Amino acid sequence: MIKKTLLLIACAIVSWSAMLADEVTINGVIYDAFTGTGQAAVKGCETGIKNLVIPAQITYNGETLPVKYISGSAFENNTELVSATIPGSVTSISSGAFMNCTSLKKVTLLDGVWSVGDWCFQGCTSLEEVTMTNSVKTLGYAAFNGCVALKTITLSNSIETIESFAFYECSALTHVEWPSSLKEIQNRAFGYCKAFKQLTNLPTSLTNIHKSAFVLSGVRIVYLPEGITELDDAFMGCDDLKVISLPSTLTSLQGFRSCKGLTDIECRATTPVCPRSYFTADVYYHAQLYVPKGCVGAYKSATGWEDFIGITDDYSPFPLSDVNGDKITDVSDANRTINMILGRSTDKHHRDDVNRDGTIDITDLNEVTNAILGK
Repeated sequence: MIKKTLLLIACAIVSWSAMLADEVTINGVIYDAFTGTGQAAVKGCETGIKNLVIPAQITYNGETLPVKYISGSAFENNTELVSATIPGSVTSISSGAFMNCTSLKKVTLLDGVWSVGDWCFQGCTSLEEVTMTNSVKTLGYAAFNGCVALKTITLSNSIETIESFAFYECSALTHVEWPSSLKEIQNRAFGYCKAFKQLTNLPTSLTNIHKSAFVLSGVRIVYLPEGITELDDAFMGCDDLKVISLPSTLTSLQGFRSCKGLTDIECRATTPVCPRSYFTADVYYHAQLYVPKGCVGAYKSATGWEDFIGITDDYSPFPLSDVNGDKITDVSDANRTINMILGRSTDKHHRDDVNRDGTIDITDLNEVTNAILGK
């Protein structure tokens, strides 16, 4: 028993000594050097550094130590940093590492970085450019919350879940290049993203969009891919939402009771799914409901759908740029829109208002032109 106790004490001493670190500053970057485990962690930097480039390894007391982590809150409230390059040796960026770095404009995550922690870049109000490779597997809770200058982002194709509040209040965000591996978008992940207008390029791997995922965002047009099974108030308070297409795979639907501006709803299921909450009265009277061929009768007798005044199986609203309804977006669609704008044609159809803003003008022509050019 005595020998066993002594052995446990010895192991604890070895384990504790392995965790002891010496603080060392090299080229203005401050590290914890864990000589017992043969690695180093970044814990901050000296004043005056604007363009932070973290090396993949450091040399301390004659020993080469790979830089494996960025400690929690390492650069929090640093208002001098303008750019940061993180080497692939860093597997994990801990919680709040760059929180409230209000001058930070550019972040580069080199191949090998796999975890971006909770609140990592929260409050980085100048952040405009984020580069990440497919090694990144996790984005933590509120990772980019409040990054109000961020306009576009390409996410790693290894990410399966976009965590809650990940891009909350990213008010300038207009485009996300979604991961082909994406399975779920969690609560309020893109809430208050007011510049986010179209959601039409989601991957087919996606199965679940959680409650309030896009709450109070500026999204106007939504096309949900086949494979999504649950939709739970994901677009609550989206007053600008005009057009939505729902997949045939839906088994549970809730959440358009506050979307009063809907003009077009497409249901791609031949058997109507019963909504757990209904649309507003205005939507039932003014929106057009599109259903598969031969399914008008089924929807007219289905709970939650029977009150729609306009139900048709004649055509789909997508692509919206197909204004002449021939299933192709080309120069004939642009010509029709030009004629409408110039008043040369009175043959007005619901789909001529491409962006569904109530008027036919240059913005509609831009939508058609961009579709023709593949933009």
